[in-house]
Amino acid sequence: MNNQTAVTTEKAILINFQIGRGGRFYNGGHLSVNGIGEHTLSHITETLNYDYSSLSESIKELDDEAKSQVLDATTDDSSELETILIQNGLSLADIGERCYTDQNGSVYDLPNDTGYSFDFDGEYNSSYGVYITQISELDNKQISALQDYGQFYEIEELFTTDQYIMIDTFGVTIEDAIWDGATARLKVVTEEEYHEESEDGEYKRGNRGMYYFLAAE
Repeated sequence: MNNQTAVTTEKAILINFQIGRGGRFYNGGHLSVNGIGEHTLSHITETLNYDYSSLSESIKELDDEAKSQVLDATTDDSSELETILIQNGLSLADIGERCYTDQNGSVYDLPNDTGYSFDFDGEYNSSYGVYITQISELDNKQISALQDYGQFYEIEELFTTDQYIMIDTFGVTIEDAIWDGATARLKVVTEEEYHEESEDGEYKRGNRGMYYFLAAE
């Protein structure tokens, strides 16, 4: 069961990526977005155990009653954990660090302030997450996966104002928004200017009741 406390970072959003089968030929290594935000971590970790990295090894010589005492204390994060360990000839160092484990006993580090990585089965089943403060921190493959995901409203604060308006109002690609959104290509205009004709670009009515001029390529 996942009892992990959510990781928090200022002005950063967690983007969860999944590596597995997909694409035109359903090959391994296909990258997709598996949720945005820390609240989506639960469906990624729900099959993992919130554990200690050396717990299973450290208690294997204990009798059933002692094992039960230790396991109960670690599962509940008991304040008496250290005392119970000492009573059974163990220490906090013996049970290792907090981690996730799967049904095969594989150990995975908990998410930290940069993200996480769970390599379950290489290119056929892996998950990783990264915290970003700007959309341009992602590489082209990640951007393409995010574009396929499409829910830009979840990450609006990662875009500059111009970048988000271009995506939300004009339906341009994320790539266009990243490389062109900060230029003079997009600007707010008056209603009178909006109704004027121009050979150099195109006037658009925005979703928020404002008027914009989108310059030609």
